[in-house]
Amino acid sequence: MNDNAEAAKSKVDNAMKTWSSLQETIHQGRAEKNPSVGQWMRQAIQLYEEMLAVYCDAVDERSAIEPMNGKERIDFVKLKLRSPQAFQQLQALFKEAAKKAASLYARSKRSETI
Repeated sequence: MNDNAEAAKSKVDNAMKTWSSLQETIHQGRAEKNPSVGQWMRQAIQLYEEMLAVYCDAVDERSAIEPMNGKERIDFVKLKLRSPQAFQQLQALFKEAAKKAASLYARSKRSETI
């Protein structure tokens, strides 16, 4: 198994575990109208960007796991940190990026067995 693929998978898995916990904190904080929600959203955005960086292409600076319109969508989240739509968008971005990462990992695993 390719060590790079394993390392990337591990980093994405860890990011998704962290996101799962942070997502619950944000959800609960939103329900309680906690003023820290904005700070938690910024942490989640940073986590998302770090996850994308694992698959970043140095040539075009675009991540292989970045969802469609990912740049515009994360910019929206950054502008509207406390809105329900921003939270929903961030949830979707994490989910889509994780799916792409899993697909890339599966393809790399298949290509090694051929």
